[in-house]
Amino acid sequence: MRLSLDEHCVGSAMQRTFESLRRWKSEILRKGGDSRLRADLTLELCPAPMQENTGLMKMLEDIGIVDRKASIDYQRRIWRLLEGKVREWRDEEERALVVNSNDLESFVRETLSGKLWWGALYELLQKLGFPMFDDIKGGKRADLLPASLVMQEFEQNVHVSKGGGFLPKERVPDFLCQITRADNTDGGCGRIWKAQMVKLMQKLEICGYVHCP
Repeated sequence: MRLSLDEHCVGSAMQRTFESLRRWKSEILRKGGDSRLRADLTLELCPAPMQENTGLMKMLEDIGIVDRKASIDYQRRIWRLLEGKVREWRDEEERALVVNSNDLESFVRETLSGKLWWGALYELLQKLGFPMFDDIKGGKRADLLPASLVMQEFEQNVHVSKGGGFLPKERVPDFLCQITRADNTDGGCGRIWKAQMVKLMQKLEICGYVHCP
């Protein structure tokens, strides 16, 4: 988890996010110059049903911080967090809710500091062997949990709500307990899932490569 949030770790979720951010900024400048970039760094109206995001919210979608399939309630939570942060970061003479392009990376870095967004958490769960499949892209598996259901659990998590739409890294074990339906008798680590158990048995050379659908 620590490496996932390390901007300087090659291949980490955080590093890829900032690479996407730099590509996004270059592309916007190439297409529309400074005026287009200013518009895309402006916090527009609060998300609403049947309405595509624009401005700063659209930028977070484009670089993978906000999932395009996220619920409206969740997007509004992100929007309210951004509203406060943009007010802190905008230039003193600026009246609009816009982030200075020179401060963009620092703004995103502070917003994500010590927190996981859905994309980063999804990647972490995959590395841990959590039994889920990406039903958002289509398909169906009776033996695995749909990722959309886990994303819903993420959006409704109490710590995510308090964190303005992001999960504090120290609360990841609590979230694992939530999605594995652990109780007090399971201890702090939560229940172990089948994929992990198979990997553990293989590591300990207790069994060979048994079938695990």
